[in-house]
Amino acid sequence: MKFWDASAIVPLVLTEPTTKAVQTLAEKDPTLIVWWATEVECASAIARLERDDALDDATAIPPIEAARADVARSRSERPSPRSRRAVLAGASPSLRECASARRRLYRR
Repeated sequence: MKFWDASAIVPLVLTEPTTKAVQTLAEKDPTLIVWWATEVECASAIARLERDDALDDATAIPPIEAARADVARSRSERPSPRSRRAVLAGASPSLRECASARRRLYRR
């Protein structure tokens, strides 16, 4: 069981220098454990590539949909209401809240 963030999921849906290594990891352990807002992070990373002219509009949509599907098949830890409000307001959740969520996730 591994925790997957956007930097690991995006290379699964777009060809990047780390794609082969990440695909190998995903084949060995297909269970994706993700943060509840990973889908947003993936869309943001792909949109950044589009803004940087590494992708065009037509090429950006399929990877966003593929990342959404990967995240939908994953397991994610639900945020505390306080963490969710903080993240949606643009602030980072506290280190204590992140550590608590991680402990709950790995107890399953």
